[in-house]
Amino acid sequence: MIEKHTGGKWTGDATKLHRHLRPFFAALVPHAISQGINIAIVTFSPQVKLIRDMLALAFPDIHSQIPIRGEDGTWQYNGGGSVEGKQKHMASAVEELTHSRGVKITRRSTLLIDDDAKNIKVALTNGVKAVLFQLKHGTGQPGLCAADMLELEQ
Repeated sequence: MIEKHTGGKWTGDATKLHRHLRPFFAALVPHAISQGINIAIVTFSPQVKLIRDMLALAFPDIHSQIPIRGEDGTWQYNGGGSVEGKQKHMASAVEELTHSRGVKITRRSTLLIDDDAKNIKVALTNGVKAVLFQLKHGTGQPGLCAADMLELEQ
């Protein structure tokens, strides 16, 4: 969602982080939510409060609808599913959305958008649809390579 990896060590405030929000996601998130699609942020960053504050700046009317699962110790996943990659993060977010909104979310109805091929592979292996987010070389615009699109269709 952010145009650079912070490594969980962002030293600026949410306003400065907000400047690095990719335009693709700035447009996608509110549109998806307006269409009834549930969104969650899953990250290995422990800076969940910073992310929450950045979302409040980016999406003031809808940020409270977006659960965040990061490495901040505020949540746990006790289910029997995979804990590899971001699977436990997604499962915990699904539990919250299911309980708070009464929606039915399955692995097959979930889509992970990530810029790390390892997380994509783990998701696909576990029956979760996934797309590798990359910038088209030299354009700064989001794109998918053909292999990613084939994996999404499987």
